[in-house]
This record gives sequence, structure tokens and C-alpha cells, in this order.
Amino acid sequence: MLRVNVYQSADQACYLQLIAPAISFDVKGLSSLLEALLSCYLDIPNDEDEVIQMVDVANWLNELQLSDEFAQERAYWQQQPKVSTKQRLKLATEVDPGAATDMRLGRTEFTVDTRAAQQIEEFASQHNLTEESILVTLWQCLLASYSDWQGVSLGVAAESRQEELAEFMGVLCRYLPLVVDYTPDSPVLTVCKENHNRLVAHQDHSEYFNSQAAGYEEGACLARYGFSYTRFATTHLRDLSAVPILAQGSGELFELRLNCERVHDQLRYQLYYDGGLFDDQAIQLIAHRFSQLLTSALALLMVNPRMPLSALDAVSEHEQQLMRASMTPKLALSSYSAPEIFADIVTRKGEQVLLETHNQRFTYAQIDMRAQQLAGYLQAQGIGQEMPVAVCTERNEHLVISLLALLKIGAVYVPLDPQLQAQRIAYIMADTGCKWVLSESSFAAQVGELATCIEVDNWVPQGHTYTPVTVAPEQLAYLIYTSGSTGQPKGVGVSHRALSNYVETVHRRLELTTNASMLALASPATDLGHTALFGAVLTGRTLRMLPSDMAVNADALAQHLKLHPVSCFKIVPSHLRALMSVEEPERLLPTECLVLGGEALPVALVEEIRALRPQLKIVNHYGPTETTVGILTHELAATSLSTSPVGKPLAGAH
Repeated sequence: MLRVNVYQSADQACYLQLIAPAISFDVKGLSSLLEALLSCYLDIPNDEDEVIQMVDVANWLNELQLSDEFAQERAYWQQQPKVSTKQRLKLATEVDPGAATDMRLGRTEFTVDTRAAQQIEEFASQHNLTEESILVTLWQCLLASYSDWQGVSLGVAAESRQEELAEFMGVLCRYLPLVVDYTPDSPVLTVCKENHNRLVAHQDHSEYFNSQAAGYEEGACLARYGFSYTRFATTHLRDLSAVPILAQGSGELFELRLNCERVHDQLRYQLYYDGGLFDDQAIQLIAHRFSQLLTSALALLMVNPRMPLSALDAVSEHEQQLMRASMTPKLALSSYSAPEIFADIVTRKGEQVLLETHNQRFTYAQIDMRAQQLAGYLQAQGIGQEMPVAVCTERNEHLVISLLALLKIGAVYVPLDPQLQAQRIAYIMADTGCKWVLSESSFAAQVGELATCIEVDNWVPQGHTYTPVTVAPEQLAYLIYTSGSTGQPKGVGVSHRALSNYVETVHRRLELTTNASMLALASPATDLGHTALFGAVLTGRTLRMLPSDMAVNADALAQHLKLHPVSCFKIVPSHLRALMSVEEPERLLPTECLVLGGEALPVALVEEIRALRPQLKIVNHYGPTETTVGILTHELAATSLSTSPVGKPLAGAH
């Protein structure tokens, strides 16, 4: 029942290995045994009067089943939705279930990328979740994607240890049925919280679980698919260290089970499976998909935790080769408007810096408060849903506050650049039918004759209360005008749904870090600058805005960026080429990602950038305004090219 091996290495270090079957010890039971052995070795007194025997625990459990308390607790399990065992995974490589005979157990192990392991902890901390609830949600998502999203029931491991049984060395771990209703459109965060709440409640009632009492037929399979999670503690006492190597096996037999183990900053997982149902290729496929889900989806969830389950891109490169799936992955369209997304970010990151100007910094909470005050004033003036309102300011906090105030009340943001010709400004105002314009006092004379002007730099809050409104995803978020290079400038309306989907999908391609900063260099009247403007504001990152004259002054911009580096910015290639005539042009480059768009990208420029900063990610981003900023991206790898590809469509493109 227990095997002990002792090894001695060449450097005279001794190693004690404990091997125990799952029917005799669970993880906590084996940990108790290890602590007892260490105490004996170090001659630490044992305060326990007597050792708890398995027979005593068995008698206690039998008495519990006959108690009045058990009859009351039985109702909890009878009220739980029943696990369905009808779903089967649909894999091209899966063995025909009808051909399977006896269960043949198999196992494969993987270690999770360190960054992904860290992001799981960060996501759990931000949303008051456990690592277990996040991992079980991702596992459900993966299984559901293989079963036409019917919803996959799981058997989930739970420890049934009261305080008085904490030192017990036997098996008290059992598998409980976990059934959570969800659809492909269910927000990931919602499902995580439902799983978290259900797991906590199950844990509180775990010692009273009995499959027959819960309504399952005698001998019936609890679930086809299982999940278990263990957080190991590494013990260090004097000259001894105890480090868990692997927790194998399970008292329950599942067709497929995911076991996750956390040891300090390392996260690893094993897949246990029935080799009669899954061949090696099928298991490798599932393992690759789960690894991809952890690395790519978690980065996206840090940006938008309310994205739908179906949007999680779990398709690995390995699977794409196997399935020859070269099509752009579909993405469920967002059900959230820009103000909803921003409100969620303010709740989570209120004290984080949203905006940096040339000489000031503003947190999310500060900008949100001022935007709400302005929104209340605008509502008092009769400005509301789907009314076009122009904004003509410098690139500073007034632009961001005005933009957010309009989005909050459901109005349509119409960006104007004060440097535009008066004729073009007049045309846009007339074509959109704008009756109001939010501007600064220095530009009031320029636009005041065209519409009622509110000078936002001189405006003082007057106690107006902002009344929140419902903004539908289909409503227009902004109206923007093309350059008119091929004729009369044309207005393009972009909905909240299109905007939120663009931000979500383009950031998946850019892969910026959570605390990245984004510099808006382009005119706010062109959507070239929206990659940074909305890309920062709607993902919880920091937006940098500089005066328009600095954006074209190579020396001033290079000196600023040398002192205050940014993670990412988007720029037209010819503009960057002109700026790089400055001495030490590497000062101009961002630290993480450079996005180029708006015109053809010369390969020579890419090579020059690569020579200055070899590790910089360079992305070519292309698409007409009608596609919401851009629709194609291509990362330019460090290989020789004759042309710069425009790349593949963003997820969800049709």
C-alpha cells in the first residue's frame, strides 16, 4: 500500500521518495504522512493524543449518513441539476466509442507557460475568484467547443475534511457533480463566478454527498469528464526540503480528466484518459488546445473579462495543421457598448493612470468623474441618444473627457481637428447635422458660428446629475470622415458593437502587456489614431497624448520618448521615415510594439527599424475606414521579404 525509496546522489545528498496508491492516500493525506515523517526525523514532539484510524472515520461517515442532519443536507444535492453523460467530444481523431472495450488508462503531462500561470493568479485576484474556478471554466469551454456547445457536465474533486480530520492520512477526497448552465454567448467572467460560487457551496456540503441520495442510479457513472486541482506547499525544515513531484491517479474513473497542480509559481497539468476511446493523436490535440487556451485567451481576458466563451481562441497551430483550418476564426459579436466596458474598467482600475499629457496625469476615476459631470450638463441641455455632437479640441484631457461624456449619454461622437481647413470643418458639421460642438476657448471663434459651442476648458460643473442610459451595441458610437483623396469626404458611422469588437480583436494580435502604454500620434479626426485612443481607454491601459506640433517635431518627440518611453504607437510609414532623420532614431521607437498603417509599408523601413531594435514587434495594419479602423494585420518577422504583407483578417471578419 505504501512504497518508500531512498536514494543517495554523488554529492552525498539523500532523497526519500514516497509512492502511494490513490485508493489509500489523497494529496492531503499524503502531505500529513510526510509531515509526520519529517517530525520524526527532526524529533519534533507530537501533540496528538491518538492517531485517527480509517475505521474510526468510516464509522463516523456511516453515522453521518443516518443522522437527521444528513436528511436535511440531502435536499441540497437533490436540488442540484443532474450531470448528463450523453455528450461526447467530437474529434476527428477520436476512436469510435462502439469499438471500445475495457478501459485502458493513459496519461500525459504538460507544464504551463510561466506568464500564463502568472496571469491566472492576477485574473483571480482582480475578480475575487480562485485559480480552480478559472481553470475549470477554461476546461469546460474547451470540452464544450468539442461537443457543439451542449454544455459539459464534470465530476470535480473536493476535499471533505473537517478541522478535526485535518491530520488524517487516508482518503477523504471525492468527486462531486458540477453542472453550470451556459451558452457560447455567456460572458467568461460570469461563468467563472458561477463556477466559483457552486464550488464553494459544494465544498460546504461535500461530506454529505452520496450519489444515490443525490438521485443518481446505483452504479451510474457520475460524469464522463473530470477535473481536479491541487495547490502544493513546499516544505523547508532545517536541512530538509519536501517538494511534490507528481500526483497520479484518481479514485474515480473518467473517460477524460484534467488534473492541475500549482507548486509556487509553476503550474502543470496532466490528462488522464481512456486509451480505448482516445488515441495518442486525439490527446495531443486536446493538450495543445488547452495550452493555447491558457496562453492566448488569458491575455485577452485580462483586457475584456466579459468576452463570450465562444470568443476564446483555443485553436492551436498544431490543430490548424491537423484540421487544415486556415480560415479566420469566427468571433461572437460583442454585446457590450463602449460606456459599459469603460465603467467596468473604472470599477477594477480606478486608481490606475488613464491619461498622460505633456505635463499632467489623470487616473481612470478622475476622468470618469469629470466625464459624468459633463454628461449630466449635456443631458440638461437636451443632448441625448443618437444626436451627433462634434468635438474640436487639442490632444489633451478635454478630448478624452468630451468623448466619454458623449458615449455615456448615447450621443454620436464626431471628431474634428482644429487644424483642418475651415471649409472642411463646415462641410462635416453640415453633413452630420451637428447642432452642438464641444471645443476649447482658443477654437471657439472657429466653430462657434457653425453650432452652439460649449467651451469645455472653461466649463465649470454646475451640479447637474448624470442619468445613466442604456446604449445598445447597434447604436452609433462615432461618425468619422474619410480624407476625400478620391473625391468628396465621406462620413462613416461606427457602432458600439463594431468598435468594441475591433478593440478586442486587434489587441489579441498586438499582444501588449497588461500595463502597456499607448501613444496617440495621429489626428483625432482620422481613425489611424483610434487604435491607440480607444485601444487604451477600452482595455484599461494608459493613453499618452502630446500636442500636435510635437508629433511632427522629430527632435522634441525623440527627446520626450527617450525620457518617457511608451509601449506602443501607430504611425504612417512616411511620417515615421521623416521623424527618423533625427540623430539616435532608436529613441523614437516604442518598447513593445510598433504598428504601421495608412499606406504601403516599404521593406527598407522595416529593415531599418529591425536594425535599431531587433526585439521590437512590428505589425502592418491595413483596412479602409468602413471596416472600423482596419481589418488586416501582419506581424513582420525577422526574415527577408520583398514586400510587406497586409496579413490576415481580424477574428470575426466576414
